[in-house]
Amino acid sequence: MKNTEKKKDQDTAEPQTFLTKEERRQAMRPLIEQLMDGVEPSNSPAYLRQVTILLYGQGWAEEAIVQQILNDSPFELKDEAVRAIVHGVVAGNQEAVMPPMNAVQEMERSQREYMKRRYELRANVVTGQTEYRERKRLHTSFRPVDQRVRNTMCSNAHDEGVKMRDSDIVRLLDSELVSLYDPFDEYLTSLPEWKGVNHIDKLFERVAGPDSRWTYFAHLWFLGMVALWRGMNKQHANELMLVIGGGQGSGKSTFCRMLLPPELQAYYTEDFSLDSRKEATRMVCRFGLINVDEMDRIGERRQPVLKNLMQIVCPSMRKMHSDAIANTRRYASFIGTSNRSDLLSDLTGSRRFVCIKVDGNIATSQAIYYKQLYAQAVYELDHGARYWLTREEEIETAAMNSAFQILPPMYERIASCFVAADEDDPKAEWLTASEILAVASPRDASKLNSASARKFRDIMESNLHAKSLRKRNGVNYLVKRAES
Repeated sequence: MKNTEKKKDQDTAEPQTFLTKEERRQAMRPLIEQLMDGVEPSNSPAYLRQVTILLYGQGWAEEAIVQQILNDSPFELKDEAVRAIVHGVVAGNQEAVMPPMNAVQEMERSQREYMKRRYELRANVVTGQTEYRERKRLHTSFRPVDQRVRNTMCSNAHDEGVKMRDSDIVRLLDSELVSLYDPFDEYLTSLPEWKGVNHIDKLFERVAGPDSRWTYFAHLWFLGMVALWRGMNKQHANELMLVIGGGQGSGKSTFCRMLLPPELQAYYTEDFSLDSRKEATRMVCRFGLINVDEMDRIGERRQPVLKNLMQIVCPSMRKMHSDAIANTRRYASFIGTSNRSDLLSDLTGSRRFVCIKVDGNIATSQAIYYKQLYAQAVYELDHGARYWLTREEEIETAAMNSAFQILPPMYERIASCFVAADEDDPKAEWLTASEILAVASPRDASKLNSASARKFRDIMESNLHAKSLRKRNGVNYLVKRAES
């Protein structure tokens, strides 16, 4: 009788786990707690058999029981060991026991159990960093794991008698044992149902007032930003950029910062520069919204670089500690601010911008109902809402931006002499660049080369909106004489 009781005590005894009663309760999901009220979690064969008997009696399949135990246990369990116990119960053999482990397996198990018990870990796919927080301090936010944190983890393990080296921690942190975490997906999938109020238009009406076209295009831009976060843009990124002009203190930068909810503020930045193409490319993968502050400071040579970054879906980058170049996912949309009106110097790219001049101050003190704001965007995207410009809308935005365009002197001289014409206009004629400049600007005609010819073509097509046709004598443009 004594031997039987001793065997039973050994069978049900739990190994030293260093988990408090409250920590064990927090570690298990509500399902097991409700079914086994008052029973503390354990990694002992007896407890695992008890869970299996309970779930099997509820009609669970064998594989479903295995996955439930592996997913919910706060302890590091071996897949094959759990399967052996569950199968033993299902097959009527409730005497199944854990298979023996060698020294290496036992050390690996204790290390994993320690890390899972002491810390909550996640691999942030946006920042590329592993983040942590201590389970006993669940009210704190996640923080990146750096060398100082790894040293602390190692020292804490030694205090508990767990054999752990810094290389062991690095191996565990940089493995698939740490689950992936996408902050944008986490936020968007936790939103409530949209209640039908148009929060997006109300938000952008704070900037433009009665300008309905600005609000319409800003709405498209906002949907494009959320679609980019959701990975919906497989072929085209959010190629549209909002630009807000206004006086100092009008609330431009504050409004841009307010577009992201508090949960995603870490993924907003105003510290953006085009001095390094490599660094700029890294930032479009690291942030969800980039504010190009003082947009007017981006010169004519840099604006094509910005336009190219706006179009890239999967930038190619060399990852740290690797010689391989891989495509990375882009998250960032662009918005810009400026105190000036002469913003756009790239004659071919103005259709990608939606500019607005603020009169007075933006209402930044009003509350934003973020969950409903983003719930609306998710709802509209799920129901097929368009988040890109049509060809006709691109022409419209280019026309809207004409007041913000920096036009070269050559354009003013040409526009004073010629306008675009239709083919059925009796005054229309096809003229070459040399023929047009001979009338409008003889000085430029004498200096015409390949570079100035490209600039001339941009002026004629993007600003004068003249039709072009390549003929034997070169590119011809359909124009007529401007009426004085």
